[in-house]
This record gives sequence, C-alpha cells and structure tokens, in this order.
Amino acid sequence: YFGIGLIGWKYKLSNIEYCKPISYLPLGWGIRLRPGAILFNVSGTKAIELSVKGKIMKVWIGTDEPEELSVFINSKLLKD
Repeated sequence: YFGIGLIGWKYKLSNIEYCKPISYLPLGWGIRLRPGAILFNVSGTKAIELSVKGKIMKVWIGTDEPEELSVFINSKLLKD
C-alpha cells in the first residue's frame, strides 16, 4: 500500500510481473510522474521498478536498498 490516506495505491503480489532496481535523476520528494512511470520518492536517486499487470505505467518506489528489496520481492514472486 502506498499513499497517505486520501490518495493511495494497492498492488497485490500476484499482479506484479517483475521487480528490478533502478537509478534516476532526482526531481524532489513526493509522488512524481515520469515518462512511462509514477515515482514514490522520499530521498535519494535509487528505486525499484514494478511492472503491474493491466497497467501501462511502471511503478517506481524510492529506497536506499533497491538491490535487496528487489531480491526479496522477486523471491516472493517465484513462490506464487
């Protein structure tokens, strides 16, 4: 679940096609629209990219440890 009450998104693990670590140019904090993606960012220049079934835009989630988070999510995807 991402968001703060009034605005939020939920994605089921079964709807995630893949997850991979990425780097990007920072444009500030918060929710940002990027070409082909929506970014949830609090700091830094690293994130994970999620491809969600039925969605055109990718989801980028800012994190300080994208490699570790990507490995964890992908391990959960393989179990489904």
